[in-house]
Amino acid sequence: MNILPTIKNDTYNDAGLNSIEQTQVGTGGDNDLGQEEFLTLLTTQLASQDPFKPMENTDFIAQMAQFSSLEGINDLTESFESLASSLSSNQALQASSLVGRSVLMATDVAFLPNEGFISGNVNTEAPTQTAILHVTNDSGELVTSIELGDLPGPETVEFAWDGKDAEGEYVPAGAYQLRLEGNVNGENVAIPINLRAYVGSVNIQQGASDIVLNLLGLGSVNLSQVQEIGL
Repeated sequence: MNILPTIKNDTYNDAGLNSIEQTQVGTGGDNDLGQEEFLTLLTTQLASQDPFKPMENTDFIAQMAQFSSLEGINDLTESFESLASSLSSNQALQASSLVGRSVLMATDVAFLPNEGFISGNVNTEAPTQTAILHVTNDSGELVTSIELGDLPGPETVEFAWDGKDAEGEYVPAGAYQLRLEGNVNGENVAIPINLRAYVGSVNIQQGASDIVLNLLGLGSVNLSQVQEIGL
């Protein structure tokens, strides 16, 4: 419901201003005083003030400060909306450039292309002895095991699987699980690894952080899960 000021010219309040009555008109509106209404109210006060008891400077300055603050907030809101739109467009452009490129993520599953290979790395926190990389297919069957030897630590170590089984034959294309085990401080443990995958397409959601990468043969992941972007 809109609020319109009605000036009573026969009385004056303690501040030297004409008293103002708020008259409710219309339906379906709200009671918020907008920027235009505020300016109308201010000019009405100045025009209708008691000449023998004019508005004090403090009152005038206070109301002008409120007006300036409101205008500044509106300008700031518009600036943020423009910035958000610009960032979203820039992020969409960057995301589209990821198609066809490799990304590195903390995962133990990767897609093997036909007669291709799978690569990744491991971030060792401590020296690791007799590290072995085990490769299994989607049925849980062991395909091959690769001895990586002793790994220094802390250090990042690269590794790769050539897509061949224990007999040296290429295995079918598909998703494979790679599990790294090694001896750390006298105990045999599983060591987290990072694997690379290729981006097939990109989905850009409404949120600025909601960029989803569709990986070839693996499904979708959020851009925030990516640790490294390759060629």
